Amino acid sequence: MKKIFHLILGMVTILVAFIVFISPTFADVNYDITNVDVTARVNPNGSLSMERRITYKFDDSAHGVFYRQNLADNQELKNPQVRILTGNNSTNIVRSDSNQNNTYKLSHSNHGYRFKVWHNVNDGDKFTIIYTYEITNAIINWKDTAELNFKIIGNGWDTDLDNVRVGIVFPGPVKDLKAWAHGDLSGQITINPTKGNIILTETNVAGDEGIEVHTIFPTSVTYQ
Repeated sequence: MKKIFHLILGMVTILVAFIVFISPTFADVNYDITNVDVTARVNPNGSLSMERRITYKFDDSAHGVFYRQNLADNQELKNPQVRILTGNNSTNIVRSDSNQNNTYKLSHSNHGYRFKVWHNVNDGDKFTIIYTYEITNAIINWKDTAELNFKIIGNGWDTDLDNVRVGIVFPGPVKDLKAWAHGDLSGQITINPTKGNIILTETNVAGDEGIEVHTIFPTSVTYQ
């Protein structure tokens, strides 16, 4: 009887050890986004030249960060570049599928593009990642007006976004420029037709809400 008991106990111990060994361990990475600065330059061909500066502060170790740019079916992301600013030091991130430190991978799906930036992160690290790229077919030229309707701050974040600034810059002065913001925006929106720009600011944006900007202007600005 003792032999049977010890045999069963041994089998149970092996089974538990096997389960513990093969079970994946998932750990949430704690981080804050302390600054977001986005500039969208409207080009005469109806595209947008984007620059996104996102500052992260980590309370855990990590292997990098993700960024997803959702786009419509008729839009493309072109000429991507990624840099990291740490203090006064700027590092160019090389596009590669190697998963090596300071490289990035760009993948495309039906819903848009995803940047996967490999960068070794230690607890307490703070740095800014700068994404630059072009979005095609961003402007719709209707018969009597041109329109940009764009979720310029997405809603797929795991944390809130602090100190958000969004600038939409036109090639020059824009007569009859109008703009609205939708989403988690209780801050300010400034429209300057003389300078040809729109500035949105907000101290805190919910990560699951984002900001959508809607602007209309004369079709002469973006001939297509």
